[in-house]
Amino acid sequence: MKNNFTILSTKVLKPYIKQQLVDNDFNVIEHDFIKIEQLQNLDFVKVLNCPLSNYIFTSKNAVRCFAQQVSENKIKINKKAVFAALSGETQKALADEGFAANITADNAADLAKKIIKEQIFKEAIFFCGDKRREELPEMLQEAGVLLQEMILYKNIEQVKKIENSFQSILFFSPSAIQSFFKENVLSKTIACFCIGYTTANALKEYKVSNKIIVSNYPSQQNMVDVLLNYFNIKN
Repeated sequence: MKNNFTILSTKVLKPYIKQQLVDNDFNVIEHDFIKIEQLQNLDFVKVLNCPLSNYIFTSKNAVRCFAQQVSENKIKINKKAVFAALSGETQKALADEGFAANITADNAADLAKKIIKEQIFKEAIFFCGDKRREELPEMLQEAGVLLQEMILYKNIEQVKKIENSFQSILFFSPSAIQSFFKENVLSKTIACFCIGYTTANALKEYKVSNKIIVSNYPSQQNMVDVLLNYFNIKN
Protein backbone atom coordinates (compact mmCIF):
# COMPACT_ATOMS: atom_id res chain seq x y z
CA MET A 1 0.00 0.00 0.00
CA LYS A 2 1.34 3.41 -0.91
CA ASN A 3 2.30 5.74 1.91
CA ASN A 4 1.39 9.40 2.04
CA PHE A 5 4.71 10.68 3.32
CA THR A 6 6.25 13.80 1.84
CA ILE A 7 9.92 14.64 2.25
CA LEU A 8 11.47 18.08 1.91
CA SER A 9 15.11 18.13 0.84
CA THR A 10 17.02 21.37 1.42
CA LYS A 11 19.09 20.66 -1.67
CA VAL A 12 18.24 19.16 -5.03
CA LEU A 13 19.04 15.46 -4.80
CA LYS A 14 21.02 13.42 -7.29
CA PRO A 15 18.49 11.91 -9.73
CA TYR A 16 19.13 8.29 -8.71
CA ILE A 17 18.85 9.23 -5.03
CA LYS A 18 15.49 10.91 -5.59
CA GLN A 19 14.33 7.91 -7.62
CA GLN A 20 14.93 5.61 -4.65
CA LEU A 21 12.51 7.69 -2.62
CA VAL A 22 9.95 7.82 -5.41
CA ASP A 23 10.23 4.05 -5.86
CA ASN A 24 9.33 3.69 -2.18
CA ASP A 25 6.22 5.84 -2.74
CA PHE A 26 7.51 9.00 -1.09
CA ASN A 27 6.58 12.41 -2.41
CA VAL A 28 9.68 14.58 -2.70
CA ILE A 29 9.91 18.38 -2.52
CA GLU A 30 13.33 19.78 -3.41
CA HIS A 31 14.83 23.23 -3.17
CA ASP A 32 18.44 24.42 -3.04
CA PHE A 33 18.30 26.67 0.02
CA ILE A 34 21.83 27.83 -0.72
CA LYS A 35 23.86 28.24 -3.89
CA ILE A 36 27.63 28.39 -4.22
CA GLU A 37 29.52 31.28 -5.82
CA GLN A 38 33.21 30.61 -6.38
CA LEU A 39 35.64 33.35 -5.38
CA GLN A 40 39.03 34.08 -6.91
CA ASN A 41 41.35 34.37 -3.93
CA LEU A 42 44.26 36.58 -4.96
CA ASP A 43 46.64 34.83 -2.55
CA PHE A 44 45.87 31.36 -3.88
CA VAL A 45 48.84 30.98 -6.23
CA LYS A 46 51.33 32.46 -3.77
CA VAL A 47 50.15 30.25 -0.91
CA LEU A 48 49.92 27.07 -2.98
CA ASN A 49 53.44 27.56 -4.30
CA CYS A 50 54.89 27.33 -0.79
CA PRO A 51 57.58 24.60 -0.46
CA LEU A 52 55.34 22.48 1.75
CA SER A 53 51.72 22.91 2.72
CA ASN A 54 49.08 20.76 4.36
CA TYR A 55 45.46 21.11 3.38
CA ILE A 56 42.17 20.78 5.26
CA PHE A 57 38.74 20.47 3.64
CA THR A 58 35.35 20.18 5.31
CA SER A 59 33.15 20.53 2.22
CA LYS A 60 33.10 19.20 -1.31
CA ASN A 61 32.52 22.75 -2.55
CA ALA A 62 35.91 23.79 -1.18
CA VAL A 63 37.47 20.79 -2.90
CA ARG A 64 35.90 21.66 -6.26
CA CYS A 65 37.00 25.30 -6.05
CA PHE A 66 40.49 24.27 -4.94
CA ALA A 67 40.89 21.81 -7.81
CA GLN A 68 39.64 24.29 -10.38
CA GLN A 69 42.07 26.99 -9.29
CA VAL A 70 44.94 24.50 -9.11
CA SER A 71 44.17 23.50 -12.69
CA GLU A 72 43.67 27.03 -14.00
CA ASN A 73 46.92 28.24 -12.46
CA LYS A 74 48.87 25.08 -13.39
CA ILE A 75 50.04 24.57 -9.81
CA LYS A 76 51.98 21.43 -8.92
CA ILE A 77 50.97 20.13 -5.51
CA ASN A 78 53.87 19.01 -3.35
CA LYS A 79 53.83 15.21 -3.07
CA LYS A 80 54.57 15.45 0.65
CA ALA A 81 51.49 17.57 1.35
CA VAL A 82 49.01 16.02 3.77
CA PHE A 83 45.29 16.21 2.93
CA ALA A 84 42.81 16.15 5.81
CA ALA A 85 39.12 15.95 4.94
CA LEU A 86 35.69 14.94 6.11
CA SER A 87 34.73 11.46 5.03
CA GLY A 88 31.85 10.93 2.65
CA GLU A 89 31.25 13.41 -0.14
CA THR A 90 34.22 15.64 0.72
CA GLN A 91 36.64 12.72 0.62
CA LYS A 92 35.02 11.45 -2.58
CA ALA A 93 35.35 14.88 -4.19
CA LEU A 94 39.08 14.84 -3.44
CA ALA A 95 39.42 11.40 -4.99
CA ASP A 96 37.45 12.52 -8.06
CA GLU A 97 39.92 15.38 -8.50
CA GLY A 98 42.92 13.08 -8.21
CA PHE A 99 43.87 13.76 -4.58
CA ALA A 100 43.96 11.28 -1.70
CA ALA A 101 42.82 12.15 1.81
CA ASN A 102 45.51 11.09 4.28
CA ILE A 103 43.32 11.60 7.33
CA THR A 104 39.52 11.64 7.57
CA ALA A 105 36.74 11.89 10.13
CA ASP A 106 32.96 12.06 10.00
CA ASN A 107 32.71 15.61 11.35
CA ALA A 108 34.87 18.71 11.76
CA ALA A 109 35.39 18.37 15.51
CA ASP A 110 36.54 14.75 15.22
CA LEU A 111 38.84 15.69 12.34
CA ALA A 112 40.47 18.36 14.50
CA LYS A 113 40.82 15.91 17.41
CA LYS A 114 42.50 13.35 15.17
CA ILE A 115 44.93 15.91 13.76
CA ILE A 116 45.83 17.04 17.28
CA LYS A 117 46.07 13.57 18.84
CA GLU A 118 48.16 12.05 16.06
CA GLN A 119 50.22 15.26 15.61
CA ILE A 120 49.64 15.07 11.87
CA PHE A 121 51.10 18.52 11.21
CA LYS A 122 51.84 21.79 12.93
CA GLU A 123 50.62 24.06 10.16
CA ALA A 124 48.00 23.87 7.47
CA ILE A 125 45.74 25.77 5.10
CA PHE A 126 42.02 25.46 5.75
CA PHE A 127 40.07 25.86 2.51
CA CYS A 128 36.48 26.82 3.23
CA GLY A 129 33.46 28.94 2.42
CA ASP A 130 32.50 32.26 3.93
CA LYS A 131 30.14 30.64 6.45
CA ARG A 132 32.32 27.90 7.82
CA ARG A 133 31.77 26.64 11.37
CA GLU A 134 34.08 27.56 14.25
CA GLU A 135 34.80 24.13 15.77
CA LEU A 136 37.76 22.99 13.67
CA PRO A 137 39.77 26.24 13.45
CA GLU A 138 39.26 27.02 17.14
CA MET A 139 40.33 23.55 18.27
CA LEU A 140 43.42 23.50 16.05
CA GLN A 141 44.53 26.99 16.99
CA GLU A 142 44.08 26.25 20.70
CA ALA A 143 46.31 23.18 20.21
CA GLY A 144 49.04 25.31 18.64
CA VAL A 145 48.45 24.38 15.00
CA LEU A 146 49.29 27.33 12.77
CA LEU A 147 46.25 27.68 10.55
CA GLN A 148 45.76 29.87 7.52
CA GLU A 149 42.21 30.16 6.24
CA MET A 150 41.49 30.63 2.57
CA ILE A 151 37.90 31.40 1.58
CA LEU A 152 37.19 29.96 -1.86
CA TYR A 153 33.42 30.37 -2.16
CA LYS A 154 30.36 32.15 -0.86
CA ASN A 155 27.17 30.55 0.41
CA ILE A 156 24.28 32.57 -0.98
CA GLU A 157 20.92 31.95 0.63
CA GLN A 158 18.04 30.91 -1.60
CA VAL A 159 15.24 31.62 0.84
CA LYS A 160 11.86 30.11 0.04
CA LYS A 161 8.66 29.59 1.99
CA ILE A 162 7.46 26.00 1.65
CA GLU A 163 3.69 25.94 1.41
CA ASN A 164 3.31 22.16 1.15
CA SER A 165 3.06 20.00 4.24
CA PHE A 166 5.74 17.38 4.81
CA GLN A 167 6.59 14.72 7.39
CA SER A 168 10.37 14.84 7.26
CA ILE A 169 13.16 17.13 6.15
CA LEU A 170 16.71 16.51 4.96
CA PHE A 171 19.33 19.06 6.06
CA PHE A 172 22.69 18.98 4.30
CA SER A 173 24.52 21.93 5.85
CA PRO A 174 24.31 24.58 8.59
CA SER A 175 23.93 27.24 5.88
CA ALA A 176 20.86 25.49 4.47
CA ILE A 177 19.37 25.38 7.97
CA GLN A 178 19.86 29.11 8.38
CA SER A 179 18.27 29.79 4.99
CA PHE A 180 15.33 27.46 5.71
CA PHE A 181 14.41 29.17 8.98
CA LYS A 182 14.32 32.61 7.38
CA GLU A 183 10.82 31.87 6.04
CA ASN A 184 9.78 28.56 7.59
CA VAL A 185 8.98 26.94 10.92
CA LEU A 186 9.03 23.27 11.83
CA SER A 187 6.04 21.44 13.21
CA LYS A 188 7.13 19.36 16.20
CA THR A 189 6.03 16.17 14.45
CA ILE A 190 8.49 16.57 11.56
CA ALA A 191 11.46 14.19 11.66
CA CYS A 192 14.73 15.96 10.87
CA PHE A 193 17.56 14.12 9.12
CA CYS A 194 21.03 15.70 9.21
CA ILE A 195 24.02 14.70 7.12
CA GLY A 196 26.40 14.91 10.09
CA TYR A 197 26.81 16.08 13.67
CA THR A 198 28.02 19.52 12.62
CA THR A 199 24.72 20.07 10.80
CA ALA A 200 22.74 18.51 13.67
CA ASN A 201 24.40 20.83 16.18
CA ALA A 202 23.54 23.80 13.97
CA LEU A 203 19.90 22.68 13.97
CA LYS A 204 19.86 22.40 17.77
CA GLU A 205 20.84 26.07 17.97
CA TYR A 206 17.30 26.84 16.82
CA LYS A 207 15.95 25.20 20.00
CA VAL A 208 13.84 22.71 18.08
CA SER A 209 12.20 19.85 19.96
CA ASN A 210 11.91 17.68 16.85
CA LYS A 211 13.41 14.24 16.58
CA ILE A 212 16.86 14.59 14.96
CA ILE A 213 18.36 11.62 13.15
CA VAL A 214 22.01 11.90 12.09
CA SER A 215 23.41 10.02 9.14
CA ASN A 216 26.24 7.72 10.24
CA TYR A 217 28.13 8.54 7.05
CA PRO A 218 28.03 11.95 5.35
CA SER A 219 26.52 11.20 1.95
CA GLN A 220 23.17 11.55 0.22
CA GLN A 221 22.93 7.79 -0.17
CA ASN A 222 23.37 7.16 3.53
CA MET A 223 20.87 9.89 4.36
CA VAL A 224 18.25 8.14 2.25
CA ASP A 225 19.14 4.72 3.67
CA VAL A 226 18.66 6.03 7.21
CA LEU A 227 15.40 7.73 6.28
CA LEU A 228 13.95 4.61 4.64
CA ASN A 229 14.96 2.52 7.62
CA TYR A 230 13.38 5.04 9.98
CA PHE A 231 10.03 5.01 8.23
CA ASN A 232 10.04 1.24 7.75
CA ILE A 233 10.51 0.79 11.49
CA LYS A 234 7.73 3.25 12.28
CA ASN A 235 5.34 1.52 9.91
